[in-house]
Amino acid sequence: ILWLCVEGLFIAELRHLLEVERFEYDRRFIFRCLAMGHSQFAELIGARGPNTQINAACASTTQAVSLAEDWIRTGRARRVIVVSADDVSTDVLLPWVGSGFLASGAAATEDVVADVATPFDRRRHGMVVGMGAAAFVVESSESLADRGLQPICEVLASATANSAFHGTRLDVDHVGQVMEGLVRT
Repeated sequence: ILWLCVEGLFIAELRHLLEVERFEYDRRFIFRCLAMGHSQFAELIGARGPNTQINAACASTTQAVSLAEDWIRTGRARRVIVVSADDVSTDVLLPWVGSGFLASGAAATEDVVADVATPFDRRRHGMVVGMGAAAFVVESSESLADRGLQPICEVLASATANSAFHGTRLDVDHVGQVMEGLVRT
């Protein structure tokens, strides 16, 4: 019964909003609510070729680099633009996402950022919840040479794997096996 009362309250609020705020269905609505930034960006700059969006939590950018390397190695693309961004620190998202990270034990709780921003330190005990963004081009060495550019770094190899272990914990043995295989390759 409580749920019905709460649901009725939400419906009343929505009806009130529809009465006081003008609603106009915009044909671009679907492009705004779907994860289609990659498609819109490609359209904006006229990029052709493979195009996708990856959602792998904190591994998304790393997987995007791996996929870019694969597309270039297999001849599907000469260069790939990787754009990544995440902002869970908005007033709307932070209470939800922050609570989830705290409940799972993945968020650090120290007051001093310098005490927790230690990604490769043995003292690391969680992540700093916030926002971040990166954008770069992964390009074949032939394409770079054609344009007379020197690379900043080189992707020698990559591997993508799934431990099917836990949403926020690592299967250390499996990760070790994958890393050993990658280095060996």
